[in-house]
Amino acid sequence: MFLAMRGSLTRGCRQAHSPWMLLVVICAALVSILPSAGRAEPLAMPVSTVTVSLTDFGIRLSTGTVRRGRVTFRVTNRGYLSHSFAIAGRETRPLANGKRQAITVVLSGAGSYRFSSTMPGEAAIGMLGYLRVVRGQATRRQPVTTSSRLRLTRLASDLGALTQVVSPPRDEERMMVVQQAGRVLLFKNGVQQERPFLDLRSIVRAEGEGGLLSLTFAPDYAGSGLFYAFFTNTAGNIRVVEMQRSSGDADVADPASRRRVLAIQKFAPNHNGGMMQFGPDGYLYLSVGDGGANPPALPVGHFGQTISDLFSTILRIDHGTRPTESRPAIPSSTSPRRAPRSSPTAFATRGGSGSTPARGRC
Repeated sequence: MFLAMRGSLTRGCRQAHSPWMLLVVICAALVSILPSAGRAEPLAMPVSTVTVSLTDFGIRLSTGTVRRGRVTFRVTNRGYLSHSFAIAGRETRPLANGKRQAITVVLSGAGSYRFSSTMPGEAAIGMLGYLRVVRGQATRRQPVTTSSRLRLTRLASDLGALTQVVSPPRDEERMMVVQQAGRVLLFKNGVQQERPFLDLRSIVRAEGEGGLLSLTFAPDYAGSGLFYAFFTNTAGNIRVVEMQRSSGDADVADPASRRRVLAIQKFAPNHNGGMMQFGPDGYLYLSVGDGGANPPALPVGHFGQTISDLFSTILRIDHGTRPTESRPAIPSSTSPRRAPRSSPTAFATRGGSGSTPARGRC
């Protein structure tokens, strides 16, 4: 090889017309026999492992400082709620209690890297922090824990299937816990009371997706004592009733005050909907599911494609205490209609399909 190189250099020298040309020939020859000269092989990236514990609502890392390079985060959710973990563009799936997942990222530059939960609102309430990445060896490996403004306190357990937790407007003392079976449990200042606020188990059918599905209080509940319950009755049909708290005891409802607001006959036991909420306009809004299915007699989605019934709708009901000054401008063809207090019939609207009376027994 040396002889061949010498011969090549000799020919190059004979052809060279200046010392500069000779230098170019020599460099070209050296590059041809030393292809790796000047090309340093990249060093292997350091690999670090960080253990991550998710809680309600905080994140704990086994170390707050790592060496730049490849980092594997081994994430475990130890909270009751679902949480996730994200850093440097990678994130876990939402993890339920006890679930685990590992993600690996390359943190090539020194500096601070943000980590957080990507579940809605969780970063804003404290599930957010920063991991420090250094060029050299990370000598101090102290854990880092984010701080949250929220703390979960267990109030009760073994309450059965629950469908809602709600409080009367501007009432900071009482909290109602709705059981699918038909009872509404009362908590005062975080303590469960012996008597339930309401018990509708005798008229509620709690199977599958049915039962007592929601409860909502009128905006003027402090004065009127009116509230509304959405449930499926013993025949499996949808009922919405208006009730009033007891005049002698604000911690219980008056069972004799029940007045039917809406009745919808069902043809399948599932897909009932059930959420109710008062809007800022003073109307009561409630959701009705698509009524379910019973193929082949009742195809899936059948009622969701029709406008001759109240399934698959958001209904708007004037419960009778809405302030006049807040009434929106609604065309008369779709305006809610109010039933007299003495009548068991109330009216709700569905877009342009007009008003539909509710008939039948609870």
